[in-house]
Amino acid sequence: VKTFVALSTDKAVNPTGVMGASKLVAERFLQALGEGSATKFVVVRFGNVLGSSGTIVPIFTRLLVRRQPIVVTHPEVARSFMTSTDAARLVMFAGAVAESSETYVLDMGEPVRIVELVKSLAFVMRVPKGDVEISFSGLRDGEKLSEELFFDDESRQRLGSSQVFRVSRPCRPLAEVRQWLGDLKGAILGEGPEAARGVLMEIAALDSTTSSVGIAPVGGNDGPQESRL
Repeated sequence: VKTFVALSTDKAVNPTGVMGASKLVAERFLQALGEGSATKFVVVRFGNVLGSSGTIVPIFTRLLVRRQPIVVTHPEVARSFMTSTDAARLVMFAGAVAESSETYVLDMGEPVRIVELVKSLAFVMRVPKGDVEISFSGLRDGEKLSEELFFDDESRQRLGSSQVFRVSRPCRPLAEVRQWLGDLKGAILGEGPEAARGVLMEIAALDSTTSSVGIAPVGGNDGPQESRL
């Protein structure tokens, strides 16, 4: 294999939940594998892909058609969006031009407030304002008001006049990342999901440091999610 392109997510940046933490570990493992390897290991970091399974637009559309209430976690919660075409092009572009251990991110513009997204959908669908009911449930455990696209220690370069950023980050030693995976495997096999969740979240916290230490299982909480935001 000459080039391996992995799909990641903006949730991997300073993650507060299991999905983001697992993507972070995958990013770090591939970056470490790419050092000195004949295979190029490349990461593309997505935002929310419009129209993909589990995303909010089809859910909101269905609720608006039925004139049913729409529940949003917080009035200010916002997310970055990209089309499925953008996502496919980003993958192909990265696979064609990337060097090993690099990450590619699409400039998706300013995050969109979910409340404004609902209102825009209602307008396009010609749903009367009086039929649009929005309520707020409160942020879930670990949920952010807005996701981040880059780590503080990442260098990024816009490629020409494109909307694509080439991102580089200092790699962790492969031995250290393998230790993370070993600790995670031990927690899964020996103690179960809660311990594994704790290991993932502690790895995410330790990744902001430069020390190389073992990971001890700790507790964690990641509440159920109705849709991926």
